[in-house]
Amino acid sequence: TEEALQNSQSKSDSNQAIRVISYISPLTAYTTSLRGAIVFNIKESSISDTLNNKNDQSNGNIFIVDKNGNVVTHVNKSLIGSNLSQKAYMTNILKSKADSGFTVFKNNGNDQLVTYLKTDFNDYIYVGIHPMNTLLRNANLLKNRLFGCAIIVFAFAIAISVAVSRRFYHPMRELIQRIKIQKVPELDLNGDEMLLISKTFDDLIQQEEQMTSMIEKSKQNVLDSYLHDLLNGNVEDESERCLWETEMDSFFCVVMAIDNYESFQAQYIPKEAFYMLVVIMKICEEVLNDTFPCAGIVENNRIILILNVSLTTESDPYDKCAALLRKAQYEISKILDSTISFGVGNVYSRKQLIRQTYMEALNSLKYRLVKGLCSITLWRDVEVENIKYYYPYNIEKHILNALNQNSNKEIHDTVSELISNLKSKDGLSYENIIQIFYQLFGSIIKYLADSNINVMEILGGDYNFYKNIDAEESLDGIEMLFIDICDRIISYNEKNSLPQYDYVTAIFDYIGHHYHEEIDIETIAEHLCISYSYVRKVFKEKTGKSIVDYINEIRIEEAKKMLSDDGMNVKSIAISLGYNNDQSFTRIFKKMEGMTPGEFRSRRFFLHEI
Repeated sequence: TEEALQNSQSKSDSNQAIRVISYISPLTAYTTSLRGAIVFNIKESSISDTLNNKNDQSNGNIFIVDKNGNVVTHVNKSLIGSNLSQKAYMTNILKSKADSGFTVFKNNGNDQLVTYLKTDFNDYIYVGIHPMNTLLRNANLLKNRLFGCAIIVFAFAIAISVAVSRRFYHPMRELIQRIKIQKVPELDLNGDEMLLISKTFDDLIQQEEQMTSMIEKSKQNVLDSYLHDLLNGNVEDESERCLWETEMDSFFCVVMAIDNYESFQAQYIPKEAFYMLVVIMKICEEVLNDTFPCAGIVENNRIILILNVSLTTESDPYDKCAALLRKAQYEISKILDSTISFGVGNVYSRKQLIRQTYMEALNSLKYRLVKGLCSITLWRDVEVENIKYYYPYNIEKHILNALNQNSNKEIHDTVSELISNLKSKDGLSYENIIQIFYQLFGSIIKYLADSNINVMEILGGDYNFYKNIDAEESLDGIEMLFIDICDRIISYNEKNSLPQYDYVTAIFDYIGHHYHEEIDIETIAEHLCISYSYVRKVFKEKTGKSIVDYINEIRIEEAKKMLSDDGMNVKSIAISLGYNNDQSFTRIFKKMEGMTPGEFRSRRFFLHEI
């Protein structure tokens, strides 16, 4: 404006220099049609006064430098325009990559705190220099003020406490006297009145908790007893008691079991395992209660739930129950590593039939053997008419052949094929499946006996196959159990059994040394420590003839040599060859040679004469 130009002209005439910081903002075609720029001139002294609180330098000062260390504004006007990059503290600031920070340096023996802030707007650096002794003095002053305030507050609190204690002293004293009158002397606790009061209230709280616990435990025991009666069919009067506020007309049971229970049990001591089952039961009750009011009990490592239902409002309660049980499985998986399986019984309209639905649910649970772990089985789906008995005779033969050939691969493939067949067959009962493996195991035991193999040496004296297979919860578990037994037998055969030709050689050797004695198959089996049937089997397979025929062949050949000597009669020859009498010897000799021993001798002499 004209006034500004006149002021500028007057100052120029008096040769007074004014330091300003100029900001130039170019005009663009987006904002105006004019060409040029807008220039803002700000007095350097105004910026310095603003930064330094009107030139009060007692606590230090703040100034601005550019990125090269040139002073833009300073309380010391002689430094404006100079370069401070050679100063040690400024060198550190310029080299620092941080946008802000601080450092300490000595100036004339005094510690100075230097702070800085870099801007990316115009590459200015704001630098503050403050004497450390001034800063510490201010801090100590603040600390002393706070300490004084704390003393005042503390004194005020003591005064209030004394006033309050006096107000409560007389009622408290009276309470203590009453406690002392009613308490036995040993609870006086050496005159400590507050400890006496504390002990008294602790006793009261403990007694209340014990009483509450006894009441709750009594209620639970009564409920458990009633549930046991229902499950056992001991219900004399249907209206005797209601489990729910509004009891509906029908009932059914759900039985729940933890899959791989042995693994679950190994994680907890018995008491903890029971509490975990109770927690799981509560989760199931919470999930089911909105739709099916229920009451549960833990028994034999299983959870049993009795559900109440109205058939008039629930046209098909089974599907809805199954959906809720899947939700319960999901909720339980949040706190339990193991999975849960359920068995669901049919719905009945009388309490006396609760045991019936309970047994159905219990039997339904067994079918996780086929369905697999984490299953939900409804008894209505299990009930199938005209179930035919099934037994895999061909697979049994394949297993025995594989054992005879020591073929692990064939065993694994055959057992796996059996498990797949059982899973694919519809309407196969649980009892039929278990009986299949009972019979297969019996066939294996017979094979071991025929092979003169001691079962206890393979499986151990305390091994109980039937107990182990009943404990399995899935067909996959039975498959692993059965394959393990077969693998043990094959391993035993490979490590401990002699090849058949070794037994045959041993039989040859024994007969060769003892054919002139009274020997039989039992004698040979006892000598070789193998079974009678196995001796017959291996010798027949190797030679194609029986042991008795072989013994007779050796004896008859020896008899033919002895008959050439006229010094022994037929009876003496028969006795020397291990026959009980000459009649047996003569009968066998004629059978093998087509003539009697006498005829053979006469013929030999006749040929010799010729």
